[in-house]
Amino acid sequence: MRNFISRRVALKVIFPAFLCGICFFVGMTIYPYLEIFLPGYIVEFVRTGEYHHDATQSVSSAATRNTFAVEVSQDPVIQEAHKMQEDAIVKLDHNYNALLEWNKPYLETRKKIRDEYALGKKDNITLRSFSYLSSLEGKWDDVKKADEEFCKNKELCSKATTHVTLSWIIKDDTDKPVVGAKISPYWLDVPAVLSGPDGSYSLSFDTLWPRRLRFQVIHSQHALAVHTVSVVDPLYAVSPTQNFTKDFTLRSIYQEAFIDTQKKTITGKGTSLTREGYQIVDPFTKYLIPFDTLTADGIKPYRGKVRAVIYEFDRTTANELLNSDVFTDVSGYAAQALVTYGMPIIFFYDLAGNRIEVYKKNPMQVWTTNRELSALIEANSADEKTPFFNPDDYDETQSPDNVKKLIAKDELYGYTESMKDEKSYPITFEWTLTNKSRLPAFWVYDQFSWLWENVWYSLVGKTTNLPYSIHAPFWTKK
Repeated sequence: MRNFISRRVALKVIFPAFLCGICFFVGMTIYPYLEIFLPGYIVEFVRTGEYHHDATQSVSSAATRNTFAVEVSQDPVIQEAHKMQEDAIVKLDHNYNALLEWNKPYLETRKKIRDEYALGKKDNITLRSFSYLSSLEGKWDDVKKADEEFCKNKELCSKATTHVTLSWIIKDDTDKPVVGAKISPYWLDVPAVLSGPDGSYSLSFDTLWPRRLRFQVIHSQHALAVHTVSVVDPLYAVSPTQNFTKDFTLRSIYQEAFIDTQKKTITGKGTSLTREGYQIVDPFTKYLIPFDTLTADGIKPYRGKVRAVIYEFDRTTANELLNSDVFTDVSGYAAQALVTYGMPIIFFYDLAGNRIEVYKKNPMQVWTTNRELSALIEANSADEKTPFFNPDDYDETQSPDNVKKLIAKDELYGYTESMKDEKSYPITFEWTLTNKSRLPAFWVYDQFSWLWENVWYSLVGKTTNLPYSIHAPFWTKK
């Protein structure tokens, strides 16, 4: 992304993005030297042979602190864990520093692990590396298979198992407790728990290391919340239980609509029936749900009454949706955090409160708006107000005024490319990198894998802050 990335990558790298499906216009803000982006299990041996790490820093500043004192050991189990950290985990988790190089460290490490596993190499390092890689990418059948093979050795399986708790309070945006919110970890065979009368919750279970855990909080009257934590190696944990604390703030409904798919009607503010389907419009986003798109089972169209619930977010209200992993088919696992420039979200429920979905194979459409263009300009520019500003490493191309012009040029080019074929969606995450574009990419929060997944889009307006100028397919579940 031109000079502002190459000169300032050690300070911040921002890949704005739009999430669609839970769908929004966001960007990844990455501070490579801040510990919050380094999983707790990465053991960095200093010359003293000791390592100290806050295992819960990525969860909450109020979290219980775990410390580790690791002695150089000849224990083959510990030596094997060290080798796996060096050969696989560190390379997989440091991939965000290589995004501008198409994520080569990640892709090369992924290929090596996959090839060795496919060729029948089933030593403990390969099995655990393959399990961790699969968990990053949401391939949970592969995780389960590798874990079962690894746990044939009962002693090693026991040493790699740790007890995890996640707890604290769930409130709404008026600071009132949310009762009956459902909290669950993805894929693990762990029953979900519900928040109590005071909004408190506590989720407890055993899991293998290495593992990244993804959590979801769901309540039919509020927006979804997500969270991701990294489990540390139990070989180094002072306590057999790793305690994580997390307060969730669930956002209130922005707009509602009511659809009857049997009668083909829609009611509510900003709604209309078109030749293609059901349309909902709010000041920021336009949604088009084609007939026969809504489904309860992913196979046949849903017939009955549906409640559509819409949320609109900005950078100050979207935090509970952003702490999850990011994935692209080309670059692989891409990062662990996002920052939004405006976010529309929509959920569908039947009258009993059960989720109704829109699947990727039969998507709906959204037209949305970049409502924080000034923030995008600020994120891509530098001046004396920028943290860690160094006048010796600065030129005028990084100034906000110049970046504003460059973004306008990027927008016009994206619009021109989009208009070559109005049915195409030419702008992808890789497209923005290839063209050194400052335009955000689109991302979908997939309800199946619980990953942010890159999706394509087009520009139907010459600037992204024009109403409904960003057009993309939309789904809630892959």
